[in-house]
Amino acid sequence: MPVVLIEQKSPQITVLTLNRPERRNALTLELMTELCSAVNVASEQPQQRVLILRGAGAAFCTGLDLKEAADTTKAHATAKMVANTLIAINQTRLVTIAAIHGAAVAGGAGIMSACDFVVAAERTRIGYPEVRRGLVAGLVMTFLRRQLGERGMRELVFGGELIDAARAKEIGLVNRVVASDDVMSEAEKFAAAVLQGAPVALAQTKRLVEELWWHSVKEDVDLATCRRVNRTRRAKASLRSTKSASRTGSNRSTGFQPLGRSVIPTPNRGTDCPQSVGRTPTQRVGNNTFHRVSRFRLHRLRRSRSRCSGAERSSCRSLILRTAKAENREENNPQ
Repeated sequence: MPVVLIEQKSPQITVLTLNRPERRNALTLELMTELCSAVNVASEQPQQRVLILRGAGAAFCTGLDLKEAADTTKAHATAKMVANTLIAINQTRLVTIAAIHGAAVAGGAGIMSACDFVVAAERTRIGYPEVRRGLVAGLVMTFLRRQLGERGMRELVFGGELIDAARAKEIGLVNRVVASDDVMSEAEKFAAAVLQGAPVALAQTKRLVEELWWHSVKEDVDLATCRRVNRTRRAKASLRSTKSASRTGSNRSTGFQPLGRSVIPTPNRGTDCPQSVGRTPTQRVGNNTFHRVSRFRLHRLRRSRSRCSGAERSSCRSLILRTAKAENREENNPQ
């Protein structure tokens, strides 16, 4: 059975139904690929003017399919496909209407946000809980930034809470809230209103709405996608560094051996003077404050100097000498 159903309501109106009711229409690569293809096919037909999106079963769409999302080999392809889907829906010349019910969460709420008009059933729950899953809702923020006020957007993406349809209408996220049985009839009513306009004028109006924003949707989506890729690469690099440090017993990112509870910090960026931080007792030597360290830790600090270079090595040497003096002074003058 196809995961996207295509229904021709009239010569000018096409209805696309997300058809994975057993998974609450969770987004997979297959579903998103078929959805993009259906949107593009409808856009290429000259007589088509309105596209209605809805979901089969108990919910409109609850976001990415977690089983497929757990596959790290598909992570990049999934993110790229989500971006392509949102762009296809938003950039089509057709007027798009989301007819939602049950739940529109995460990627499902993103698809809803990419549409021109939204009709929601009364008890629909809508939200962007990405931050609670350790993710950034960068792609959907592209649309929320255009559609909502600053406070409303921050409420949705910072809190990650699900809101009801009434609250969504209050902040401007949806256009109409109706009874569950009236969702499609209300969507068709708005589609009929759209069809009263001249086709060329309507297409030019939609294009102008996009051009009046200082960045195009595609540019913003590309930016969000690039940042996601960069975050993923940094996370992988950090993980590799951590694993390497755990194997060798050293912290190669700073050039110093881990000193346990008393931490000797790295030099400040752009200077040769080390900066001390931490919560252990300190002793002032000259113009700098250093941690009291044992002879064993001082020995480990000397060993770490071999991994420093340039200004870091000079600063490390200075730190070794001053720390040794502090150690001797503490022994000669016990408190």
